[in-house]
Amino acid sequence: KLDEIVAFAGVERYIDTPVKRYSSGMMVRLGFAVAAHLEPEILVVDEVLAVGDAEFQKKAVGKMQDVSKNEGRTILFVSHNMAAVKRLCNKAIILQEGQKIFTGETDEAVNFYLSENQLDLKTEKKWHISDAPGNKNIKVVAVKVYPNKGEVLNTQSDFLIEVIFYNKTLGINLDLTLELLNKENVVIFHKGIQLNNRKDSKTGYYKSIITIPGGILNANIYKLNLIFGENLTHLLFRINEIVNFQLHNYLQDSEYTRLYPGVIKPELIWDTKFLETFEAEL
Repeated sequence: KLDEIVAFAGVERYIDTPVKRYSSGMMVRLGFAVAAHLEPEILVVDEVLAVGDAEFQKKAVGKMQDVSKNEGRTILFVSHNMAAVKRLCNKAIILQEGQKIFTGETDEAVNFYLSENQLDLKTEKKWHISDAPGNKNIKVVAVKVYPNKGEVLNTQSDFLIEVIFYNKTLGINLDLTLELLNKENVVIFHKGIQLNNRKDSKTGYYKSIITIPGGILNANIYKLNLIFGENLTHLLFRINEIVNFQLHNYLQDSEYTRLYPGVIKPELIWDTKFLETFEAEL
């Protein structure tokens, strides 16, 4: 099955290159390809979807589904990506410090896992410059998420993300990217903007306020990642889950806690009319 393995891993051009010179992504691709083609009774896959490009991840998912459904073999899929677990698994086991603490249907296990790992839902954080998160390039001193109107973050109203940071790098094209994930670690959006474009960044404090329009996101718990860079290509500093917040579904008091399916909850424009007559085109 050598040819099948090489083709699946996509390493035909590098088959004569010593594996020690492979990137970590190439090693995982090759390792998964070997394991998946050995026809084991139980295939153990640990975070294989955390690396590789979209094409390989799609192939890996397809292969696992084929091995499980068509060949009747067992796959033990290990991951912290709740969306992938829900997509691939029909049963789940939760381990804590090496001990099994839950086993059951996938949806029940995911809900149990999320309830056991409650996020710190503070919508505002501040630091002194001396102990602020950062590195030699950037120091983040404050992050705040707040509604544009009212007191509650909700699905219908705009809300704002305020970031105050100290830039230490002089004379570059500075950029800031927001990455928003839901509690299942699904990336909702990854959007960056150039803060200046003439290589005239200054050393000192910057304040950036980003407005997220209402009528887009669904009610959920969200995690905010911040990525600072140069020219939207070179990474200066990244921090994950710097703040977590909950967006409530807010239509009216009686429906305040009602949850709807889906990642997004857009406000759509409807135009419906009653037709007196209609002749179908065949």
